[in-house]
Amino acid sequence: MRGISPLWQFGEWDGSREQAMECIMHAYALPARFNRAMRKAGLKRTAQPTAGDVGLVRFDGRLCVSIHAGTFWFSRHEDGLVGAPLGNFWKAWAI
Repeated sequence: MRGISPLWQFGEWDGSREQAMECIMHAYALPARFNRAMRKAGLKRTAQPTAGDVGLVRFDGRLCVSIHAGTFWFSRHEDGLVGAPLGNFWKAWAI
């Protein structure tokens, strides 16, 4: 899987304008697609994520697709970059 987004690999993202608009208009759309892609990729969920793992992380009332950066979760959204506390994850997958 390294170097290939599971979203692309498993058909959860095709880069279309329609999908982008769905994710903009519906806050649940990208997290739902990400969750399905992780499951299809066979990645195991973890209750104790470590550096390099990925997750859906709560930040400022949103769920962000994030990477565990060791001391915080790193992501971005329309307002800029996110550095969320480690305890803010909703779901995480071991990579």
